[in-house]
Amino acid sequence: MKKWLRKQSMLRKYLLSYIIVFTLPVLLLVFYFYPQTASIIENTATDNANAVLNQTVRNIDMQLGSIGRYPDAIHRNNLITLQLFLDENSYHTNEIMTEMEKLYGYQSFVDKAILFNKYSGSFYSFPGSYSGEDFNEPGSTFYYPEWSKSEMLSDLNQVDEMVLRPAEPIIQKGQWQQTYDAVTIMMSVPYRNLNAYGVLMLVIPEENFFLDVATNTPHHMFVLEEEGRLLASSNGADQVDTSRLREWQAGEQVTIDGVKYVVNLQESALHGITVLSLTSIQDVLQSLSQLQFTTLLLILLILAIEFGLIYLFIKTNYEPIRRLRMQALASVESIPQQGLNEFETVSYAFDSLHNENMELVNQTLRNQNRSKENLLIQLLNGTFSEDDRLAERTQKRDVYLRNFICCITLFAKDRNIISLLTIIRETFGLDDSLSSTACYGIGGMRHEDFILIVTFDNEDELKTYIHQLYQLRSIYRVGIGTLEEASMMNKSYTHSLAALEMAILNQNEQVVAFETIDVENADKLQLLFDSINALEMTIVRGDADQFQLRLTKLMEQMRTSINRMAILKMVYINTHNILAKEINKRGHQEPYCYALSEKEMNLEDLHSKLHFMGKVIQENMQLTKQQNGSVNIKEILQYVDDHYSEESMSLQRIADEFQLSYSNFSHFFKKKTTENFAAYLEKVRINSAKTKLVETNLAIKEIALQVGYSNANSFTRSFKKTIGQTPGDFRRLKKGE
Repeated sequence: MKKWLRKQSMLRKYLLSYIIVFTLPVLLLVFYFYPQTASIIENTATDNANAVLNQTVRNIDMQLGSIGRYPDAIHRNNLITLQLFLDENSYHTNEIMTEMEKLYGYQSFVDKAILFNKYSGSFYSFPGSYSGEDFNEPGSTFYYPEWSKSEMLSDLNQVDEMVLRPAEPIIQKGQWQQTYDAVTIMMSVPYRNLNAYGVLMLVIPEENFFLDVATNTPHHMFVLEEEGRLLASSNGADQVDTSRLREWQAGEQVTIDGVKYVVNLQESALHGITVLSLTSIQDVLQSLSQLQFTTLLLILLILAIEFGLIYLFIKTNYEPIRRLRMQALASVESIPQQGLNEFETVSYAFDSLHNENMELVNQTLRNQNRSKENLLIQLLNGTFSEDDRLAERTQKRDVYLRNFICCITLFAKDRNIISLLTIIRETFGLDDSLSSTACYGIGGMRHEDFILIVTFDNEDELKTYIHQLYQLRSIYRVGIGTLEEASMMNKSYTHSLAALEMAILNQNEQVVAFETIDVENADKLQLLFDSINALEMTIVRGDADQFQLRLTKLMEQMRTSINRMAILKMVYINTHNILAKEINKRGHQEPYCYALSEKEMNLEDLHSKLHFMGKVIQENMQLTKQQNGSVNIKEILQYVDDHYSEESMSLQRIADEFQLSYSNFSHFFKKKTTENFAAYLEKVRINSAKTKLVETNLAIKEIALQVGYSNANSFTRSFKKTIGQTPGDFRRLKKGE
């Protein structure tokens, strides 16, 4: 019973603390902020009315200030001369209409601009003009019902400065007839000149005096002349008695038809205009009452829900604590069965299990590098997406790549990988996390393989590692890949696998570099690598037919040209991952392959898998071809093939050829091929150069010019960067000289 009371007391304490925490803000809202809501909302409404009023006045000042310059703009227009007014004909009328459209055709504040010719009595506008007999007549296309024609002509002939006529109905006929209230502004041309030869009439819809923010707010707004005459009013303002508008003062409360309003007014800087607004206090308080009532109901509902949830959560959350206590008692036999509450029991269990868990923690720390190893596996197999920010992305996983990469694959003949790993750590300074500033290690495809990834900025730094490799015991075999840029780690890795196979086959050589493999074996391996690269190129081009041919040829080479299981694994894994990468890029889910067991090394099954993946890619290529627009990546690649030998070939030139901007073409090409245009162009040129070096006896300078380089030096640099050897060395190796 005592224990039950103790547990209940704890529950009540938690319940009380939750209630205080959750309800204190609500109570503060109810007893402090809620009573002040009326004053806050009323002041806010007044401030909003003043803000809208200020914006409206600024808009009117800006528009009327601009309008005041219109007559001088007409008078100074060299194309509207006095002769056009004196000698009126259809040509002169058209000239005036054209210039009127240029001056006022795109003025949103003014709905219609009309120029009155005092000499002929004609009215010019756009579109269309009016003769003196037709303008402002019942049934005409533009008509003032409350402004007779005789009165209008009399008013126009007396204008010598700006005259504002209050808003009145206007009937305008056209495709659709419309009637609207508008303010008419009249100004002599030239302005304030006794010898004026015309009068400019500007028709401004009444609603244009008020911004959208003004027409969409619960305020009545009025525009008054200097004499107090009403010029324009906002929507709904016509329901208010305006006879005493000029007598009211800012901040004054007035009653109109039993409704109380707060008066706000502001004077314009032009023409003695005053803008006045009326804000209904009743509407504000009515909205406030509804808001207060709704808020009160919401607060009560929130309080009820909070009380229920707090109690429910407290009761529910105690069950896991009870279960945790029971689990602790079952796990640690030394815990006293009595005298401890739930939290004390769990704490005792944690302390007791601390030493036992230390070993588990240490094991967890040793496994923290798994994410880094997965990243290295993706880079080695070429499944890591190409990205200009490769270094930045790898650094997030504690992999710091320098400018160059060389992959070294090691093999333990005695299958003792632990011994091999120990020697590598001692020799190359690898720490327990398999990483150092310039070297990373990871297990190979076979249990007895180990891959060493050396990354550096200067080629000379590699020599130290190569020298240490020759000091290893004879039970180990080493394959050294080619020196590549960091983004080409997969290429160096495949070369190291090929070199390792040669080291395993050759009993006399412990360490073999890919560059030193004899011509016959190197040619066989190179043919396989070339076939894989050619297959990848057809994917880049989006050529479904060539893709199928290349894939069939590669599978035939796997059947007839490979007699080593390890080489077959290497070729299949690289081919599988190239196809998987393309399939995943198109929105499908195809897992990458990083290793194959002996049971999986069935050639027919491997061929079936590659054939299925190839069929998926080919169908996607054909679908993409049907969906492409006028700019086709295949056409672009064909254009590069036809013109790569021209020195002027560049991204800008080909962008102009296909009528794209420089940046759009660059983005389009990278998206379609996953590589930059400059890198692709260099690859095409180098491939062509390789063929010419082997099949012709042309001088290297001639070949450089034929494939698009300006001189032999730039060609040699590009060739060595891509192939790993100079053009001369490549030719001698291929021709066996």
